[in-house]
Amino acid sequence: MGFVNVMRPDFHLHLRSGAIARWRREQHGAVTELVAEDHGGAALGLVLRGEDRALG
Repeated sequence: MGFVNVMRPDFHLHLRSGAIARWRREQHGAVTELVAEDHGGAALGLVLRGEDRALG
């Protein structure tokens, strides 16, 4: 239906397909950050942060 959905018991996110061009991965010790970027490489302000095992 044109959306990517991330659903957890305590979290629910709908992203329009194509809204994020790529995810930039940053490592901070045992913590991984996935930074959403647009087609020009600019950060969109959405960052997913968690332990390495949680974000793959």
